[in-house]
Amino acid sequence: MKTKYRIGEVEKLLGVPRSTIRYYIKESLLSVDKEDTNGYYYYTKKDLRNISHLIVGRNRLELGLVSSRSRTELESLEDYHKLLYQQENKLFEQLASIRRSIDLLQIYERMLVRIKNHLGKFSIVDIDVFYIFPEFYALNSKTSVIDVGFVSSVFVHKNDRLVYDSLISIVHKSDAYLVSKEDMENSNERKDLKCVFTVLKSTKDIESAELLDECIAWAESQHIPIKPPYYLSYLTELRENGKKIYYYEIYLPFHAAPKLRKAKK
Repeated sequence: MKTKYRIGEVEKLLGVPRSTIRYYIKESLLSVDKEDTNGYYYYTKKDLRNISHLIVGRNRLELGLVSSRSRTELESLEDYHKLLYQQENKLFEQLASIRRSIDLLQIYERMLVRIKNHLGKFSIVDIDVFYIFPEFYALNSKTSVIDVGFVSSVFVHKNDRLVYDSLISIVHKSDAYLVSKEDMENSNERKDLKCVFTVLKSTKDIESAELLDECIAWAESQHIPIKPPYYLSYLTELRENGKKIYYYEIYLPFHAAPKLRKAKK
């Protein structure tokens, strides 16, 4: 029965590159004896087992090399259990962070679909529920709202003029599960709204009331009784021909069921 192995044999047996094995030896993570006659390293079954421990700890348990080695040199089962428990909690935290990132990516993907489907088009949408957060939540990167909320301008009538009133953050019901309980306590709920809806692109700033003109004109042409406050939400921005282009979506709420005029043939 074979008791010693050359590095090429270890490489094949364990599926570990010889460069990795040499690195373990260099960093004193692995202690391997040399043959006096030729100066080559020869690996015993114990050495193979130690290499496997390092590989499992590093690649499977995400422990890092030092912890991967130390887990087999701890003095009690309690210490071993503590090491594994701490690593498990660390990985659960990482997993939660990754899941949130995936959720956010899906929100942005849905946003892009809305842009593609509604850019320059007008329609009526039913909004079940959305939550409004004050300006602090639209800007503060430490809140749970900043990731999932759409920075939005609110427009109202003052002295028979439509004017910018405030900056808020809008979170749709489908995304509210990503907002912490503490943050949700500071939101105002709006529900059961019908809105005239569109997506537009413009070089104008989010506080410009002129951004609503075309959508308001369409609603009036359809005899839809819209009523402020109106909402304009920032979606994203790109650069076209050297100019910054902003993409917005507009919500003009109304309550009475409109009768849409038939388009002229």
